[in-house]
Amino acid sequence: MKIERKNQIEAAVKKFISDFNLEKGFNIRKLVKNLGFDIAEGNYSDLSGALIIDEDKKLIVLNQTDSSERKRFTIGHEVGHLILHEDMNLSLRKNESIYFRSSNNPGLEKEYEANYFAACLLMNREWLFESLNDQISINEGTISKLAREYEVSEQAMAIRLSSLGFV
Repeated sequence: MKIERKNQIEAAVKKFISDFNLEKGFNIRKLVKNLGFDIAEGNYSDLSGALIIDEDKKLIVLNQTDSSERKRFTIGHEVGHLILHEDMNLSLRKNESIYFRSSNNPGLEKEYEANYFAACLLMNREWLFESLNDQISINEGTISKLAREYEVSEQAMAIRLSSLGFV
Protein backbone atom coordinates (compact mmCIF):
# COMPACT_ATOMS: atom_id res chain seq x y z
CA MET A 1 0.00 0.00 0.00
CA LYS A 2 1.33 3.42 -0.91
CA ILE A 3 2.33 5.82 1.85
CA GLU A 4 -0.21 8.40 0.63
CA ARG A 5 -3.02 5.87 1.09
CA LYS A 6 -1.75 4.91 4.56
CA ASN A 7 -1.78 8.60 5.51
CA GLN A 8 -5.36 8.93 4.23
CA ILE A 9 -6.43 5.92 6.27
CA GLU A 10 -4.69 7.22 9.39
CA ALA A 11 -6.47 10.56 8.96
CA ALA A 12 -9.82 8.76 8.54
CA VAL A 13 -9.17 6.78 11.73
CA LYS A 14 -8.16 9.90 13.64
CA LYS A 15 -11.41 11.61 12.61
CA PHE A 16 -13.44 8.50 13.44
CA ILE A 17 -11.86 8.28 16.92
CA SER A 18 -12.56 11.96 17.49
CA ASP A 19 -16.13 11.81 16.16
CA PHE A 20 -17.01 8.94 18.50
CA ASN A 21 -14.86 10.06 21.46
CA LEU A 22 -13.08 6.70 21.55
CA GLU A 23 -10.44 5.88 24.11
CA LYS A 24 -7.93 3.05 24.38
CA GLY A 25 -9.72 -0.22 25.07
CA PHE A 26 -13.11 1.01 23.81
CA ASN A 27 -15.91 -1.53 23.43
CA ILE A 28 -16.01 -2.17 19.70
CA ARG A 29 -19.21 -4.21 19.90
CA LYS A 30 -20.99 -1.31 21.57
CA LEU A 31 -19.58 1.02 18.91
CA VAL A 32 -21.02 -1.00 16.02
CA LYS A 33 -24.36 -1.24 17.82
CA ASN A 34 -24.33 2.57 18.03
CA LEU A 35 -23.64 2.59 14.28
CA GLY A 36 -26.86 0.59 13.83
CA PHE A 37 -25.30 -2.82 13.18
CA ASP A 38 -26.15 -6.17 14.66
CA ILE A 39 -23.47 -8.81 15.12
CA ALA A 40 -24.09 -12.44 14.21
CA GLU A 41 -21.73 -15.35 14.73
CA GLY A 42 -21.66 -18.67 12.94
CA ASN A 43 -19.34 -21.56 12.25
CA TYR A 44 -17.64 -20.87 8.92
CA SER A 45 -14.64 -22.74 7.58
CA ASP A 46 -13.42 -19.99 5.24
CA LEU A 47 -14.81 -16.78 6.70
CA SER A 48 -13.52 -14.48 9.41
CA GLY A 49 -16.07 -11.76 8.85
CA ALA A 50 -18.46 -10.03 6.51
CA LEU A 51 -20.27 -6.73 6.36
CA ILE A 52 -23.82 -6.98 5.09
CA ILE A 53 -25.98 -3.98 4.38
CA ASP A 54 -29.33 -4.19 2.65
CA GLU A 55 -32.75 -2.60 2.97
CA ASP A 56 -33.72 -4.67 6.00
CA LYS A 57 -30.53 -5.07 7.97
CA LYS A 58 -27.05 -3.88 8.81
CA LEU A 59 -25.00 -6.81 9.99
CA ILE A 60 -21.45 -7.81 10.79
CA VAL A 61 -20.95 -11.55 10.61
CA LEU A 62 -18.16 -13.19 12.63
CA ASN A 63 -16.75 -16.69 12.82
CA GLN A 64 -17.69 -18.03 16.25
CA THR A 65 -14.60 -20.27 16.31
CA ASP A 66 -12.21 -17.28 16.17
CA SER A 67 -10.61 -15.97 19.36
CA SER A 68 -12.07 -12.87 21.00
CA GLU A 69 -8.99 -10.92 19.84
CA ARG A 70 -9.50 -12.07 16.25
CA LYS A 71 -13.20 -11.16 16.41
CA ARG A 72 -12.30 -7.69 17.71
CA PHE A 73 -9.87 -7.17 14.83
CA THR A 74 -12.41 -8.52 12.34
CA ILE A 75 -15.02 -6.05 13.56
CA GLY A 76 -12.47 -3.25 13.15
CA HIS A 77 -11.71 -4.55 9.66
CA GLU A 78 -15.40 -4.51 8.69
CA VAL A 79 -15.80 -0.98 10.10
CA GLY A 80 -12.82 -0.10 7.89
CA HIS A 81 -14.73 -1.30 4.84
CA LEU A 82 -17.73 0.75 5.94
CA ILE A 83 -15.69 3.95 6.31
CA LEU A 84 -13.20 3.53 3.47
CA HIS A 85 -15.06 1.65 0.77
CA GLU A 86 -18.46 3.17 0.22
CA ASP A 87 -18.27 1.96 -3.37
CA MET A 88 -18.23 -1.73 -2.36
CA ASN A 89 -21.31 -3.83 -2.95
CA LEU A 90 -22.11 -4.76 0.64
CA SER A 91 -25.33 -6.64 0.16
CA LEU A 92 -25.44 -10.41 0.34
CA ARG A 93 -26.95 -12.36 -2.51
CA LYS A 94 -27.87 -16.02 -2.40
CA ASN A 95 -25.05 -18.27 -3.62
CA GLU A 96 -22.62 -15.36 -3.82
CA SER A 97 -19.18 -15.60 -2.27
CA ILE A 98 -18.91 -13.27 0.71
CA TYR A 99 -15.19 -13.48 1.29
CA PHE A 100 -12.54 -14.23 -1.25
CA ARG A 101 -8.87 -13.62 -1.07
CA SER A 102 -6.25 -14.53 -3.65
CA SER A 103 -3.39 -12.84 -5.44
CA ASN A 104 -5.65 -12.50 -8.49
CA ASN A 105 -8.39 -10.78 -6.52
CA PRO A 106 -8.75 -7.14 -7.59
CA GLY A 107 -10.34 -6.42 -4.19
CA LEU A 108 -7.25 -7.54 -2.32
CA GLU A 109 -6.00 -3.96 -1.90
CA LYS A 110 -9.26 -3.09 -0.15
CA GLU A 111 -8.68 -5.98 2.25
CA TYR A 112 -5.21 -4.63 3.09
CA GLU A 113 -6.70 -1.17 3.58
CA ALA A 114 -9.40 -2.51 5.92
CA ASN A 115 -6.73 -4.39 7.90
CA TYR A 116 -4.68 -1.21 8.18
CA PHE A 117 -7.77 0.72 9.32
CA ALA A 118 -8.44 -1.91 12.01
CA ALA A 119 -4.82 -1.78 13.19
CA CYS A 120 -4.87 2.03 13.37
CA LEU A 121 -8.24 2.02 15.13
CA LEU A 122 -7.52 -0.67 17.72
CA MET A 123 -3.83 0.12 18.24
CA ASN A 124 -3.84 3.84 17.67
CA ARG A 125 -0.43 5.44 17.28
CA GLU A 126 -0.97 8.05 20.01
CA TRP A 127 -2.30 5.48 22.47
CA LEU A 128 0.68 3.22 21.84
CA PHE A 129 3.16 6.06 22.34
CA GLU A 130 1.42 6.81 25.63
CA SER A 131 1.45 3.15 26.67
CA LEU A 132 5.13 2.76 25.86
CA ASN A 133 6.00 5.95 27.75
CA ASP A 134 9.46 6.40 26.19
CA GLN A 135 10.32 2.71 26.64
CA ILE A 136 13.48 2.04 24.65
CA SER A 137 13.52 -1.75 24.49
CA ILE A 138 10.54 -3.73 23.27
CA ASN A 139 10.64 -7.49 23.78
CA GLU A 140 8.18 -10.38 23.62
CA GLY A 141 6.97 -9.60 27.13
CA THR A 142 6.18 -6.02 26.15
CA ILE A 143 4.33 -7.21 23.05
CA SER A 144 2.30 -9.70 25.11
CA LYS A 145 1.42 -7.05 27.71
CA LEU A 146 0.35 -4.56 25.05
CA ALA A 147 -1.66 -7.21 23.18
CA ARG A 148 -3.62 -7.95 26.35
CA GLU A 149 -4.06 -4.24 27.09
CA TYR A 150 -5.41 -3.54 23.59
CA GLU A 151 -7.32 -6.84 23.30
CA VAL A 152 -5.60 -7.91 20.08
CA SER A 153 -3.41 -10.86 19.18
CA GLU A 154 0.31 -10.77 19.85
CA GLN A 155 0.86 -11.13 16.11
CA ALA A 156 -1.30 -8.08 15.35
CA MET A 157 0.51 -6.06 18.03
CA ALA A 158 3.94 -7.10 16.75
CA ILE A 159 2.99 -6.11 13.19
CA ARG A 160 1.62 -2.76 14.35
CA LEU A 161 4.67 -1.98 16.46
CA SER A 162 6.91 -2.91 13.55
CA SER A 163 4.96 -0.68 11.15
CA LEU A 164 5.46 2.19 13.61
CA GLY A 165 9.19 1.50 13.80
CA PHE A 166 9.27 0.21 17.39
CA VAL A 167 10.61 -3.25 16.54
